[in-house]
Amino acid sequence: MRKIFSEIVRILRVTKKPSKEMFMTTLRVSFLGLLLLGSLGFIIQIVGLTIMSARVPRPPPNIIIMALIAIAITLAAIIMYMRRGRRT
Repeated sequence: MRKIFSEIVRILRVTKKPSKEMFMTTLRVSFLGLLLLGSLGFIIQIVGLTIMSARVPRPPPNIIIMALIAIAITLAAIIMYMRRGRRT
């Protein structure tokens, strides 16, 4: 417990108040991230409501599973290709 308290005190001594410019930059980045995530959630909700109200027939579960596996394999291949480029 004493060690944790001493680490907290040390962190408080090292930290300093950010400048107004740094604070505004952090605030802008946070706001843009929040706006992006909110917009993405809204778009997903609208698409979901559209699909549900259109009464589109659902594909069989095995087709969905195969599509998800294909997407996962494609993403893994892209990640491996990008990592290979960094090593050289």
